[in-house]
Amino acid sequence: MSFRDGVVEPGLTYWYRIVLLMTRGSDLVAGKLSATIPWAISLSMPSERASGLVGVTYTIGEPSTRVSLGILDVRGRLVRIIDEGIRMAGSYERFWDRTDHGGQHSPRGVYFVRLRAGGTTLTQKLLVLHP
Repeated sequence: MSFRDGVVEPGLTYWYRIVLLMTRGSDLVAGKLSATIPWAISLSMPSERASGLVGVTYTIGEPSTRVSLGILDVRGRLVRIIDEGIRMAGSYERFWDRTDHGGQHSPRGVYFVRLRAGGTTLTQKLLVLHP
């Protein structure tokens, strides 16, 4: 058995009382249940634009979260940090102009976008096709 409550907010605790409605006899009360909804962190699939920029969208649910959004090469070396600092809950879009931390243009190939927010790390693969 599973239940879904589609109107919940992150960071809050909800209490539920589950009652099984029987066809014959009295109803069965399963008891009180509680659930705390965790703060959500997500990282969308990065997209290369016709302009050559790479767009990255991420969402954090917890307010005042330290964030680091970086681009890594296929060997795991940091190419460039495209966002860093304390962010409030919400969605953010950042762009990578395909340059490294020294201003040099990065060639096409496989990269990874890494988001560190709070104690969570998310990574998405990025394939850069245009020269």
